[in-house]
Amino acid sequence: MTIQRRQHETALQDNGYWLNTIGLYGRLGIPLDKIIDPYGTVAMTPSAFRAAAQRYLPSDVYVHITGMPRDSTSYTRRDSTPPDHY
Repeated sequence: MTIQRRQHETALQDNGYWLNTIGLYGRLGIPLDKIIDPYGTVAMTPSAFRAAAQRYLPSDVYVHITGMPRDSTSYTRRDSTPPDHY
């Protein structure tokens, strides 16, 4: 997330970024104050994510999200292999 924040800070210095983003946010109905702080400081809840998807995505679009562990080095190869029987 640090890399994205730094890239965003750099983009805010470019007039073209402002022009494109204002146009995009205007078309999508996103508040313009989100240009400055698009990530926010509070983690998004599942219900907020659902509401945003219903508002901004067409009804025929599906989002598949897979949760991954932050640190997979604590898992051994044995943990990731399927069992011999079901």
